[in-house]
Amino acid sequence: MRLKPGDYLQNRYEILSLIGTGGMSEVYKARCHVLNRFVAIKVLKEEYSEDEDFVKRFKQEARTASALSYHPNIVSIFDVIDENHLHYIVMELVDGVTLKNYIKNKGRLGVKEAIGIAIQAAQGIAAAHDQHIVHRDIKPQNIMISRDGKVKVADFGIAREVTSQTTGTNAVGSVHYISPEQARGQLADARSDIYSLGITMYEMVTGQTPFNADTPVAVALAHLEKPVTPPRRINPEVTPSLDRIIMKCTEKKPEDRYQDANALIADLRYALVDPEDSHLHADAADWETKPKKTPRAGQLKNAVEEERAKVRRKKQEEISRLRDSRHGKPKDSDAAFDHILTGVGIFAAVLIVIVIVVIGFRLTGIFGGFSGGQGSGVTAGVSAASDGAGGDSAAFTVSISDSSDESSDADESSESGTGALTDLSGLGLAGMDTDAAKKLLTDKGFTVTVEEENSDTVPQGKVIRYSPAQAEEGGSVTLTSSLGPAVAKVTVPSITGMSPDEAKQVLESVGLTLGEGTKQSSRDVAEGLIITQSVPSGTEADKGSSVNYVVSTGKNTHYVAAVDDTISLQAYLGPSAGNTSLTISVVMKQVVNGENVTRVIMEPTDMTGNTSLPVHYSIEGADGVSSGELDVLDLTNDKVLKSYTLRFIEVDR
Repeated sequence: MRLKPGDYLQNRYEILSLIGTGGMSEVYKARCHVLNRFVAIKVLKEEYSEDEDFVKRFKQEARTASALSYHPNIVSIFDVIDENHLHYIVMELVDGVTLKNYIKNKGRLGVKEAIGIAIQAAQGIAAAHDQHIVHRDIKPQNIMISRDGKVKVADFGIAREVTSQTTGTNAVGSVHYISPEQARGQLADARSDIYSLGITMYEMVTGQTPFNADTPVAVALAHLEKPVTPPRRINPEVTPSLDRIIMKCTEKKPEDRYQDANALIADLRYALVDPEDSHLHADAADWETKPKKTPRAGQLKNAVEEERAKVRRKKQEEISRLRDSRHGKPKDSDAAFDHILTGVGIFAAVLIVIVIVVIGFRLTGIFGGFSGGQGSGVTAGVSAASDGAGGDSAAFTVSISDSSDESSDADESSESGTGALTDLSGLGLAGMDTDAAKKLLTDKGFTVTVEEENSDTVPQGKVIRYSPAQAEEGGSVTLTSSLGPAVAKVTVPSITGMSPDEAKQVLESVGLTLGEGTKQSSRDVAEGLIITQSVPSGTEADKGSSVNYVVSTGKNTHYVAAVDDTISLQAYLGPSAGNTSLTISVVMKQVVNGENVTRVIMEPTDMTGNTSLPVHYSIEGADGVSSGELDVLDLTNDKVLKSYTLRFIEVDR
């Protein structure tokens, strides 16, 4: 028995209208009077309710989808109920249309819109795959688009966990979207869903599926044998990047497709930024920034290893020599002496390595500010002196001095009597706040010039280096101040026609952020999509900067029809109407995107037969639909008392 408006399930869910029917179920719009919200109720058809296999499969859908209800791109499941002979699922009601009807209504979709829908659908599919669930029937009919632009994957009726799939005929999806491995009756995995999503993307941008034939078998064979015609040949507006993505999704061999949905999502996002495909063709290795060793760094490492080897050899030679000279001493004394020499050798090795590292760094400019000037040379020495206690302890001295051309020139100037020199290295200028360094030098009588440059290592406003290393009293000193890291420039992508969530992902993929949004009505841009952006696409902007946007609130109009009438119930029931009680309801019907939609205008109300029923309504209809029907229903006798033809006109809100 088909449910009708006014029926209650669980004394909670009031049936409002039939939304649609499928092969094994019917879907109704209902109101949950406990939580006061609209829901969709999917009821197993009566002819299948006694079949254990169908009931099991129906409940499998609910269990599978329930595990994924947390994801915003998957239709949520609220409850699964067995009530007498009825088996039904209570789920989220998506106020919108199927992607199939959306494509049918528009003919084909633009590239940006298709990519935006595909990204959201792929995110839902990826969530299912993360739970080891393969949908196995991805198609436009099972993808919902809400009025606010949200995309949700629905109908997990033939989904299976990866570990428990079967290969029978009940495991395949719709033939126009079926993967080759499913057509063969083989095991389906995550890559099978990616193939079906690729066919769906193909239909979005071309308005047709790649394979069509007179029989389902012929279509399935085409999936196995015929190549997919590139969508760009059918619709030249398809960008090279999206064309390549769709072709990769629809490869015959699973190993040639994207291996997971996240990889597909990444390429779809790049396709928005780079429609000409230069990013997507790039070798992944080219995207990595690998540190390169300079020749000096390599030489430095070799020098350190050589010094270590030398120290080890000298230590062994010294130990052998001293042992020979101390022949006959107790073994304990020899062991103690060995320990002392070992410690001395290690300490000497460490000091030598330090000296070599310092020399290397100074030569490569890494510690350019260590001595205070540019172009400084370095001389270093290591000396060791015994304290006279027979080698039981030793002291080491490391000395480092400048031998730059500037120092030589300064010495010559000093000797010629042109003025006394001040060594600036002791002032600690490198790394000092630039203003503080300038004041310090000015107070000492120097004339200071400040130059600025970018630096990845020295914070902004700090001294990178200075020159000269030694300056005459009252002379000039140049400070080089850091501007901080150079700000990279990026090309701003277009985010018009996207939802704010999609725009955020696209901007972040190139290093930008989504800024503040304002709202504005639009006759051309759907509600929830971006109309304009503050920084034009194709221009250069600082990496890390934000892009503001204006989002559409949709048309500032609506479609309205009016009915003005009064119905005398007595005229229908006769003279004894006053003793009769009826339950009356008023509903409005429209055909929206090819589907019958029914909306309750007056909730079921009990009335006596001698009542005059006022039918005075101003009714808002679906956007863009100009006709409809208003029915006054006698629910007690299950008949229509009166019907009115509605004519909707577009008016300002």
